[in-house]
Amino acid sequence: MAILSKLHQPSIPYNCYEIIHTWHPDCNTASLVLFGNILLEGFKVYSRLFVISQILQKKFSLRDFLHTIQNIYTSTTFLAMNGFLFMMFSCWYRKLMGGIFHFHSAYVPALVASFLAIFIERKNRRSALALYMTNLATESLIRMGLQRNLIKPFANAETYLFSATMAGFLYLIKKNGYSKDIVSSLFRIILGKEEAKSNIKTVRMESQQELIPEVVPPSKLMSNPTTFRLSAKHNSCQHRYSCISYCLKGFLRPFLISYLASTAIRCVAMSKQLLHSPAYLLFALADKRSIKLGLFLGGFSGTFKGKL
Repeated sequence: MAILSKLHQPSIPYNCYEIIHTWHPDCNTASLVLFGNILLEGFKVYSRLFVISQILQKKFSLRDFLHTIQNIYTSTTFLAMNGFLFMMFSCWYRKLMGGIFHFHSAYVPALVASFLAIFIERKNRRSALALYMTNLATESLIRMGLQRNLIKPFANAETYLFSATMAGFLYLIKKNGYSKDIVSSLFRIILGKEEAKSNIKTVRMESQQELIPEVVPPSKLMSNPTTFRLSAKHNSCQHRYSCISYCLKGFLRPFLISYLASTAIRCVAMSKQLLHSPAYLLFALADKRSIKLGLFLGGFSGTFKGKL
């Protein structure tokens, strides 16, 4: 009973209109207004994301466009319903408990609303979405702890958080394969199709059919150790060519794509200067931010493939 009594301490001497939905005094009307606003803003966000994802996947048939519209509708409804349910459960919970309390008046409604809303979203996006929200929640907890002096600052905290998030996301890709959202489409471009879940028997048959010794005679491989190192690969590898060439391709492809894309964007932004003086093109090509972006994505992909 002592533990249960602590749920009522401390309370806030205000109602939900003064704390939760200040734009309208009625709980139901305020929830519907919030639902409409989230629906509109969510449509703007998801329509861009799914259209870009469809372009990256090079799917332009009528069936693909209809599928994209359905995905936009599903994800937008999920987001709007999450906000709507949180608002409704917050008001109901206040009436049930007799007030607003610091410890649980937000956590309990958010948990119930998120649990119910996630069933609206597609199954292939739930794991990645949960991982993304876990990353945001972890970052928020770290910032709250630092702000309240509950934890001590430590160097490279963002790097550790990024590494843990990428490890979880890449594990999901290895286990379940790529989904059809824009994040998976970008990872497919950066990492390639070989890193996703695939049919092991099919990959082994393809690798056995395309062994390097069929191109390079075995006598030459044994007489030239350098050729053997450049041509050899492990039997468990799913890529077609040698491990060294696979890692080099894993670095060069994302580096060139990201560097050229970033340079093209900067050239568009500097279009007026380029018209007056084409020498600005050299500044755009030598821009450190574009080079760093290419090195980051190329190094990320190359290191990931080299460590497998």
